[in-house]
Amino acid sequence: MKKQQWSWLVKYLMMLKRALVLAAGAIMLGGCVAGQSIALSYEAEKVGHQQAIGVAVDVDDRRPFVSEGNKDPNYIGHYRAGFGNPWDVTTESDKALADVMQEDLVQELDALGFGTDAASSNRSLLVEIQDFNFNAYVNGEFWYELNVTVFDENRGQLASSQLEDRVVIEGSAWSGPKKAMEKEIPLLYALMLKAIIRENDEVMNALVGTSVETGKN
Repeated sequence: MKKQQWSWLVKYLMMLKRALVLAAGAIMLGGCVAGQSIALSYEAEKVGHQQAIGVAVDVDDRRPFVSEGNKDPNYIGHYRAGFGNPWDVTTESDKALADVMQEDLVQELDALGFGTDAASSNRSLLVEIQDFNFNAYVNGEFWYELNVTVFDENRGQLASSQLEDRVVIEGSAWSGPKKAMEKEIPLLYALMLKAIIRENDEVMNALVGTSVETGKN
């Protein structure tokens, strides 16, 4: 086979492979792309003992595409079907992402031994969602960026922490990324929640390190 013919055959096979991948993606998402959702679940493991400290929790969604009205508050990412057109994915409960996170952080604080009755709180935890998103075609990518701040009862700042991560999730050339994303996103969400308090020494020290009565360490 001549070099020119071989080059043409290679290009043709590459184009054919791409067409098959796109077709597989279209089959995988086609006809059922609307209403896609993923369950963000978290089971907090109880550790330690009861703390004599109450913590009020507030989660504020500051993602620009949400605050500007381009996406709903329950948006968590998107799939790309067929020829790359995006289809939004939401929380399975249809609750706003900030509400889901707040409920799970209350559960986390309970498991860590903190009181979570806002009326008797002497600490407050503010989590600002700067970004939380994923983009999935054949493979997927998930990323988040959070600002975490701890305040005392007088709104004095005790600690501030910035958290971010970006993870590539491998899908399938034949069936697309959906199964992989539905499996991995909840696991990555749980790791993110653990990173906010449980595995964040700066935040934990701010929550428990200062005496409520004397203000001394």
